[in-house]
Amino acid sequence: MWNKWTLVSCALAVQLLSCNKDERVRERFKTQSKFHCQIVVDRNQYEHDSILLVKKLSSIIEDKEDPYNALAFDKNTIVNIDTILYDSQKRHCAIFVILKIYEPITKVWVYDGLVHFAELDSNPQDSLNWDIYAHHGAIHINSETYEKMSYILRFHNLAGRSYTGYLNNRQEFNLDDCRFWDSLRFKDTIQQEGFY
Repeated sequence: MWNKWTLVSCALAVQLLSCNKDERVRERFKTQSKFHCQIVVDRNQYEHDSILLVKKLSSIIEDKEDPYNALAFDKNTIVNIDTILYDSQKRHCAIFVILKIYEPITKVWVYDGLVHFAELDSNPQDSLNWDIYAHHGAIHINSETYEKMSYILRFHNLAGRSYTGYLNNRQEFNLDDCRFWDSLRFKDTIQQEGFY
């Protein structure tokens, strides 16, 4: 006979196993140090790029462009840039975006997250000098906290990609791997997605 303590301990055991599996996957499939991108960007440039990217993404949300065409994305949506990973020439970047969204039915704020790629615009007249590609990969939804969503994005993009490749018997690179930017996967993605 199951009692409430048995159910709680089973749920806790499943949660612990899941966390342990995440850590084992992360450790095994994280980018090897010899391939890890060590791109140095000064703080002012990083802040400048973050501000420009937030403005551009806010405009995309306001225009209700896919994937931001759901009712949940409105004028109250708060755009946060969690991380920017640059390629070696600083011409392309991967943007970890976390959105704070108000859920009117449950009356709580939740966090959604996704990754966009961007390319530096060669037009010096353009004040918003990053062109953003349509979103890349899965959209992770309804996290309770910013920190949990940040963990999810990092896990899936800094360890999960090579893990997925391993499961599917193909070469995949994490976004912090210098080889990613020259990979067919990246080139195919930017050809297929197009800019906003």
